[in-house]
Amino acid sequence: MSTYIPVSTWSIIQRLHREGLIVPLPGDGAFLTDVHRRVEGELESLRSDLAQAYGIHPDLSVRWEAFFNACVRFASMTYESTWRALYGDAFLRDMCWAIFGRQLKVELCRSPSFRRRVLLVGGQGSGRPGIGDALRRLMVECLVRTLGVGDSTQDSRSAKLSNGHAAVETELFGGQRRGAEATHRGLLDQCAGSVLFVDGLLATPDDVQRRLLDRLEASGSGLTHDSTSLPGDFHLISGASISDLVALGGQDSLGQSLFQSACRDGRLEIPNLRDVLNGGSDWSTVFSLLFGQVARRYCGGGRPSLHRYRYEAPSLEETPLASDVIRTEHSNFLTWMLDVRRVESISERVRTHFEDYHWPGNLREFEALLHRLIECQITADLSLDEISHVCAQFRMRAPASVDEPRPSSWLTQFHSDLSPLPLNQSTLPEVINRVEARYLEAAARKAARMRYPKNARLQDVARLLGIPRQTATRKWQQHDLPHSLLTTDS
Repeated sequence: MSTYIPVSTWSIIQRLHREGLIVPLPGDGAFLTDVHRRVEGELESLRSDLAQAYGIHPDLSVRWEAFFNACVRFASMTYESTWRALYGDAFLRDMCWAIFGRQLKVELCRSPSFRRRVLLVGGQGSGRPGIGDALRRLMVECLVRTLGVGDSTQDSRSAKLSNGHAAVETELFGGQRRGAEATHRGLLDQCAGSVLFVDGLLATPDDVQRRLLDRLEASGSGLTHDSTSLPGDFHLISGASISDLVALGGQDSLGQSLFQSACRDGRLEIPNLRDVLNGGSDWSTVFSLLFGQVARRYCGGGRPSLHRYRYEAPSLEETPLASDVIRTEHSNFLTWMLDVRRVESISERVRTHFEDYHWPGNLREFEALLHRLIECQITADLSLDEISHVCAQFRMRAPASVDEPRPSSWLTQFHSDLSPLPLNQSTLPEVINRVEARYLEAAARKAARMRYPKNARLQDVARLLGIPRQTATRKWQQHDLPHSLLTTDS
């Protein structure tokens, strides 16, 4: 028998699903059918067998029952989910371990104040916010409510930080509202005792990272210590891009310390879409899965995709049509659009156009293509030539490979009379300063044209250069650049 309870539970759940049984959620016993009672019986037998095999102390039986039920709930809520179907059982198993831990003896004896920290890592458009939000809801359901590791009355939130913006620190830690007496509560306080998902954590400014590290590590991180810091009394799921990890720096850096703290209980790598689509069978499975979801969303359904953040289905305006007519047309549209032979034909035609494509935008780009394919089908007869035309246009709008990014149009027009980089070390700082000043000037003029007739802001310059606003402000003052660069007369 496996030494990891989540895997053992996952195996029995998969076996029950293969037999065509539905795993009921705990608490629904009053409405069980005969099939459900059989499932409940098998789960009860498994729970007793595992408790006996591991020698669970009788005083831990209540906590063990809650732990087991949480595993069952996790499995029943995620078995048919999009991200399991897309990324496979290995990814879901790692999620299960991150939520519940790997060693039963340790988990049953942990203090209820213990809090999980999980880090999701993926490329651009890989679906970090969507997966993170799903994982957050599961942690609330399983850890906070079922296991009681937290406060079920507290809020649980998801947030995507606007990195480089001055409001990041206030968003996380709170602060005084302008023109109001009440203190604004930050995300960390709002989610105390519950679960918080924050994307973009490792790209925050150093001062924010320092405060966050103190909050997570109640005893201090070794780099900083604040006796007034509150402990990290929340389950934290954080999202980071591959570029965030590359920019972490040395082993003793502040970013490395925050990274190690954020992935204390698990670092989940989201596979790149081009690695998932590595064969004909994989392509067909992923295409039909996501095509169906995009079609339902196109028709007004509320089922979110992986990459979308806080997706909300568009609401329909008031209409004199009867609701049953709308439901009938909705059903007929989906039946026509999701016909198996129709989807297979579209899938095969699209695959021939994208066999050598690297999908630099991952899921976001893939779903954008599927949306265009649905919009081009305006007649009952499927036109594969129209499908090919849409695919050809789509390929023209994006680079063919992530290794060969398309240069920015305004940078290609950037000319400079700077002297070549000297070999004399004493003059190198002077040359670097001139280079920085020229780039700040060029970005300021670009921002001014974009914001016309209003004046540009330093955060616009920072966004163009891909640097934090605080850095742009410091460099602007260092090079004594005039604010007139942020205005334009035409």
